[in-house]
Amino acid sequence: MTEAVLSSPIRTPHWSLPKGVKAFYTTRKMGTSQPPYDSNNLAMHVGDNAADVQFNRDALPLSDSIAWLTQVHGIRCLRVTKDYFVPLEIAKADASFTTDPKIVCAVMTADCMPILVANKAGTCVAAIHAGWRGLVNGVIENTIAAMNCEPETLTVWVGPHISQRHFQVSEDLRQVFAEYPEAFVRDVERGKYLCSLAKIAREKCRAIGITSFFESGICTYVHHGDFYSHRYAQHHDQSQTGRFVCGIYLQ
Repeated sequence: MTEAVLSSPIRTPHWSLPKGVKAFYTTRKMGTSQPPYDSNNLAMHVGDNAADVQFNRDALPLSDSIAWLTQVHGIRCLRVTKDYFVPLEIAKADASFTTDPKIVCAVMTADCMPILVANKAGTCVAAIHAGWRGLVNGVIENTIAAMNCEPETLTVWVGPHISQRHFQVSEDLRQVFAEYPEAFVRDVERGKYLCSLAKIAREKCRAIGITSFFESGICTYVHHGDFYSHRYAQHHDQSQTGRFVCGIYLQ
């Protein structure tokens, strides 16, 4: 089911979460960032005014306990504890997990796939930043292994990201994911392929043993007015764009 695009900057996923687990995602609206980041940009690394970004971050749930990452399109997954914040560490990683309450695992995206994970006992949660590089190198598998939970006890939600219709890729990339032919459709007119990141993620989760898999159904490119889309910005002569956030935590 596609989640409704509303006016609130903070939304709750349509996802049956275990008791004691909370998740959220943001839109690009109702912040203080100026164009081209207008207006709820949450990334410090894109050239936006740092004070505006911090103001936007301060409005997030448990804003003082968000485990911000320096995302590098890799597969590293960090375990986050209360010590992570003393002092605050900006880590190079693309996923995090925690078993501690009131710590937010979060990822920033603008077309890549944000993935949130929770075990059904409500004792462990994770957030994953998954673009095609992370997917091919195993960021999902590495995160699930780090969580040390039985896969059948996990539930997964994929947040807003670029849809197959708008994600054109080359033959070379299709070959990289040759074991997932159902994730590609030939775009004859442009001589390219259209790639579904979500279909690849679903098959990877299924291969691990995860059967509880949900999708927001929101395309960042289509809904560029509500979410940041790097590809849309590039197609419309914008050199830079902001990032929205997906987060998950134990109460």
